Amino acid sequence: ILAIVLLCGGLAFFLMVLAPLKKTTLRIHDITYAKNLSLAQKEPLSVPFNDEIGKLVEEVNNLIKYFSELGQFKRLLEEDESLDDVYERLGQLLRQRFGFSHFVIYTVSNSQNTMEVVYRSPEDLIVNQEILVMADLCRAKRTGRIVSSFETEGICKMFIYENADHICIPLIAGGKVEGVIHLLFLTKTKEKSRK
Repeated sequence: ILAIVLLCGGLAFFLMVLAPLKKTTLRIHDITYAKNLSLAQKEPLSVPFNDEIGKLVEEVNNLIKYFSELGQFKRLLEEDESLDDVYERLGQLLRQRFGFSHFVIYTVSNSQNTMEVVYRSPEDLIVNQEILVMADLCRAKRTGRIVSSFETEGICKMFIYENADHICIPLIAGGKVEGVIHLLFLTKTKEKSRK
């Protein structure tokens, strides 16, 4: 009886733990070395259990999906004809995929130390005109680091909205800030009076 119990326990352990873990490990290995992530995503992993192993498999599937979408987005950007098309696609991604409603994408001219609005949502969103003519006033552009009022209130002197928060993300290429994404989180927004 003891041998049968041990055999059944070992079989159950193999079916419920070892087999799903091995399958998940092999899939992660395949994805790590795959040249085409969309092929790796075609057959998501599945486990008939809703325990920790099932949760692990679900997270691996989510990770596969995320990297596949990222790869597809990268390919689309590479195939766009102009920078305007790239900024339009990036703006759509921020609105549709991530749900941001108020944001600005700036491009930076390092040689002239200026910034230009290349995408704005909504189109009538007010921007600080000072950073357009003197880009180094923009903290994210100047430092090349993410600037967040969620972490440090009042971190940016150029932020023109009261009762709102923001995150500014520098877009860096070749060691230089080539653009900035400014995400605005409105509450009761009103523009600061600029003197």
